Amino acid sequence: MRLGCWFLCGVLLTSWLSPAPVYGFDLGGAIDRAKREKEKLEKEKDKARRGATGESQKPPAQETGGGTTGEPQGGAATAGGTAGAPAVPAAAAAGQVVFSKAPIDVANPAGLANAFSAGDEIYALARFPKPIEQVFPGKTEFMLLLAVDGKDEFYQYVQLKTPEAGKRDYLVIDIAPAPEKMVNYRDEHYGWNVGKRQKRLGPHGFSWVLSQLQPGRHTVTIRNKHFDDPPVVSGTFTLEGQDFTVYGGMHQKIEEAMNTVACMPPARMNDLQLQIKMMELLRNAGWKSILQIRIVDKDWWNDLKEGGNSAVVARHLDAAAAYKDENGKVFYKICQFHQYKQIDGSFGPLQLTHQGEPRPIPEENLDK
Repeated sequence: MRLGCWFLCGVLLTSWLSPAPVYGFDLGGAIDRAKREKEKLEKEKDKARRGATGESQKPPAQETGGGTTGEPQGGAATAGGTAGAPAVPAAAAAGQVVFSKAPIDVANPAGLANAFSAGDEIYALARFPKPIEQVFPGKTEFMLLLAVDGKDEFYQYVQLKTPEAGKRDYLVIDIAPAPEKMVNYRDEHYGWNVGKRQKRLGPHGFSWVLSQLQPGRHTVTIRNKHFDDPPVVSGTFTLEGQDFTVYGGMHQKIEEAMNTVACMPPARMNDLQLQIKMMELLRNAGWKSILQIRIVDKDWWNDLKEGGNSAVVARHLDAAAAYKDENGKVFYKICQFHQYKQIDGSFGPLQLTHQGEPRPIPEENLDK
C-alpha cells in the first residue's frame, strides 16, 4: 500500500513539472505567423516600389479638354479608363452597350468613352448577341431601362414596328444628343413609348433624367429589362459635374425636334365599343374635335387597396387621344380611364380620371 502511494505521488509530481505540449505548438504557430507577416511586408514594399518607378501594368488615364476620359490623345480606346469608371471597350461586343461623345458608326464603332462631363453629348449603341427577334421570340417590343447610381429612373418599351427592326442585332440609342444628330424618333423601324412624367423613352426621357441630377459624380447604366432576368445587353458610364441643368435645355430642344416627327403611340388593344365610350367621355369633358383614339395598354391594370395581395378596388387603361384645337393645330394626350369595383364584385361604368399634357403632332403622322 505504501509503495503504491509513493508511486502515485511521483506520477502527479512529474505531470506538474512537465511542460504542456500546447506551449510547444503555440511557439511554432508564432514563428509561422511571423514568417507570413514578413512575406506580406516584402510584397507591399515591392508594390510600392513598382508604383514609384512607373511599372504599374494599368495605363494611366489621359486628361483632355472635356475632362478625364480614359482615352489617349487621338481618341483610340484603351482598356483602362478613368479610375472608378468601367473599362472602355475597343468595340461593341455582343451583350454590350457602348458610349461615345459623337454618333456611333454601327459598322465600325470608334471613339468610345466611358466617362463624361456635364454638358457632353452622349450617344450609345446596344449590340445584341443575335437578331432582336431571336432574343425576344414572338415579341413586338422589349423594355429598355436607364438607372442612375443603381436606382431605376426611367424605363419603357421599344416597339419593333417593322420586320427589319427584328432582324437587326443592334439598337442605336440617343441619350443626350444634339437634336440635328438625333436618330431616335426619326427611324421608322422603331417606336418609343411614353413613360414617366409623360416623357418619351429615349433622348426625351433620358435627357430629362440627367437634368435632375445633383452635383457630383454619378454612374449611369443602360440595359434591357425583363422581370428579374439578367439583362441581355448592358453598359455603364460615369457622368460628373457641378451643374446638370444644361441637359434641361437640351431636353427642350429634343422635344421641339421630336414634335416635328411625332407619331401617336401604337394601339395595343382593339376594342371598338370601349373606344366609342372613351370618346363619349372626352366629349362630355369638353373635347370638341376628336380625331383618333388608341388604347395603349394591352390589358387592364388592377388598382389594389394596399398593394401586395390586397383587394382589387378598381382597374384602369391608358389611351392616346388626338384632337384639333380652335387654331387648327393637332395635339394628343394620354388619358386614363377607370372602372371601380362594385359591392357585387363587378366593375362599374367607365370614368375619365386623368388627362395628360397636350403634345403636338403633325396631322399627316396620325396614321403612322
